[in-house]
Amino acid sequence: MSTVGRKLSVAGVRRPPTGRRPGAIVAAADPGAEGAKITRPAEVAPESSSGDLRAPDLVGLSPAPAVAGLIDHAVRMGASDLFFSCCENHVAVSVRHLGIVRLITVLTIEHGRRCTSYVKAMAGMDLAEQRRPLDGRWVREDDTFVFGDDAGAGSDAAAAPAVDHDDDDTGIDPDEPEVEWPELRRPGPVRTGAGRVDLRVSTIPTLHGEDMAIRLLLGTPEVTSLDQLGMSPRELGAFRAMLGIAGGLIVVCGPTGSGKTTTLYAGLRYLNTGERKIHTIEDPVEYAIPGLRQSQVNLKAEVGFPELLRSVLRQAPDVILIGEIRDAITAEIAIRAANSGHLVLASLHAPSAPGAVQSLLGLGVNPYFLSGALQGIVAQRLVRTLCPSCKGSFELDEMPRTFEEVSDSLEPGEGRALFGATGCPACLGTGYSGRTGVFEVMKMNRDLRGLIAASRPTAELREAAARTGLLDLRRAALLLVARGCTTAEEVLRAIPPEDLGLDG
Repeated sequence: MSTVGRKLSVAGVRRPPTGRRPGAIVAAADPGAEGAKITRPAEVAPESSSGDLRAPDLVGLSPAPAVAGLIDHAVRMGASDLFFSCCENHVAVSVRHLGIVRLITVLTIEHGRRCTSYVKAMAGMDLAEQRRPLDGRWVREDDTFVFGDDAGAGSDAAAAPAVDHDDDDTGIDPDEPEVEWPELRRPGPVRTGAGRVDLRVSTIPTLHGEDMAIRLLLGTPEVTSLDQLGMSPRELGAFRAMLGIAGGLIVVCGPTGSGKTTTLYAGLRYLNTGERKIHTIEDPVEYAIPGLRQSQVNLKAEVGFPELLRSVLRQAPDVILIGEIRDAITAEIAIRAANSGHLVLASLHAPSAPGAVQSLLGLGVNPYFLSGALQGIVAQRLVRTLCPSCKGSFELDEMPRTFEEVSDSLEPGEGRALFGATGCPACLGTGYSGRTGVFEVMKMNRDLRGLIAASRPTAELREAAARTGLLDLRRAALLLVARGCTTAEEVLRAIPPEDLGLDG
């Protein structure tokens, strides 16, 4: 194992003990889990005063207030997605919280299907179609559904009959012993208050029924600024320098869910001064941003990225955002636009900054044109940040050289301790309170352009970038651990071993 591997292993093994997390009930709710046997689905208790991830009690509620309660709960806890997953004897409802999927409640088959049908109806989807994947959109305003002891009294509660949990037609054997669930409690009257939420709904048929995924987009978002991305001063300066160039191509790369769109929007916010015409091509448009001309891909009308990009170029823009370079045609037009004086920002699925060059060349882009158009590449990952209220630490007196590799980038007092997640009410018992980016910013220079024009391999590009002081993903992650922003185990979870030098 490499030196960095030993450092990260030590950090992961010797972290402070982590308490039992509320998400531990996932094992009990999974019929495939060892020793688990679902006998009667039960909604999980509402969020306790100590703070956890569990949803309010939905027993007996009609679909309208039940769905409203789930959406409000997901938004208040900062979830990005809400999932309904059909299992053999129940429907599991979970959220993606800080990038991790966590179970929040379990519904009966009948109750779960009624809830998903309600969402489909509100999203304008075909209720009768359950054999094909469907997509829809529901813009939900600040509803006043009431759930709790007074639920069921209003007109919304009468929209569908209450679910009878004593029926035996759900596939549950009442004679079998029940799984030990947390104590159920009925909440008092609670009004939802999530505000305007844009829900992007997707369904797909599965073995036990129709699964549903709902992307939650707040109606009035505040676009992240460059300073809030989490870049180091040097990386931030390099990124600002790229954005200050009149024309060229800037690529932001990483896997799905790594924060590429956030970085691109932050760049557009920096450029959106009213002095430039900025046009975006997205799939879909996630947020309406004042001052931007935003267009959305419509594959049903045969209007994809290439068609929209050709048309946008006739609109005389100064800056163009391409939501994703997916094919050779889009890549070719983007390079052509960048070489003709437009500033083009685009996302790309690639593992690293040097690797993004090979991804573009693999799409058939001319190396010479690419070398002239490319201004820089930002590769990134997202890691969870430790909760400041409960993070634990231990001193590194016996290992003073743990962060020696990045010591020149540390402030006085940093790198003397390792920190770990414990859990408290403020962070819902997870030990983490947010997320930040791990960035690798590669700005073009004459040597790199020559290597790209010659189609040289990724290893040579990385060596040339390292000579200019490139802070790669490995050292950027090590800096975050040294500063107490995150844990070594979180870095190992979010970043592939090869990018950390642990594949040997």
